[in-house]
Amino acid sequence: MQRPHPTLGPRTSSGPKPRPARRFSRGSLGLATLLLGILTPACLDEAQAKEWVLHESSVQRLTEQAPDPTAAQAAVEEALERLYGTALAPHWPMVDPSAPAMQSLAETAAVYRDECAHCHGLEGYGNGPSSPFLNPKPWNFSLGVFPRSAPGGGEPKLDALVRLLEDGIPSSAMPKFGRLGAERLREIGGYVLLLTQRSRLEHRLVEAVLAEGPTALESEGALQVLETMRAADAQFHAPANATQEPQPKESAEDKAQ
Repeated sequence: MQRPHPTLGPRTSSGPKPRPARRFSRGSLGLATLLLGILTPACLDEAQAKEWVLHESSVQRLTEQAPDPTAAQAAVEEALERLYGTALAPHWPMVDPSAPAMQSLAETAAVYRDECAHCHGLEGYGNGPSSPFLNPKPWNFSLGVFPRSAPGGGEPKLDALVRLLEDGIPSSAMPKFGRLGAERLREIGGYVLLLTQRSRLEHRLVEAVLAEGPTALESEGALQVLETMRAADAQFHAPANATQEPQPKESAEDKAQ
């Protein structure tokens, strides 16, 4: 017969007591999702991770509505590449891709891929590999509105984007990027504006192809669509390089002053 321990009392066979469930703070969960996002791209196909593609909604519309979906999609992709280059060698429309500023833009694009694409996506659609695990979701640049940095609507000014990158967004997975330095943040902000313009133009090009066919984007057709978009929204006046802030077109009243 077992005798009870003098201090612990009678022995029981119920086993160890269950440990209380662990509670994770929002900060620890945010860090975990960021780490997941950093590690996930390494598992992606190399070509897929570094090649711009059309948004799934664009592909769906062309597939369902274009008489020849393959030709229509190719026309949109080729037009975007003529105007903006590729994910590895981006440039602003009507700017010499070999210009030193565009070479610097390629370096900025590489930083974006390393620091931002796992959440916001390579094209800025907000659909990076980490996005399904994040709440709130990463922002989709193609919407053309930035509630945090441009609460009044439309595109933000470059300085507002830089402040957002410096400060991050509390209660979200958007971290502070001040460690990259003011100059680099300004370049990233310019690149975000390029992605915003490119993704918004994509929707306009899809509309043009569905209305007039793939030949609508041949020659200067895609550039005309861009000019029409710029006329509708003066904030889409592209800078000469990634470090300059897009300037609105000068109105007649401004010229008179």
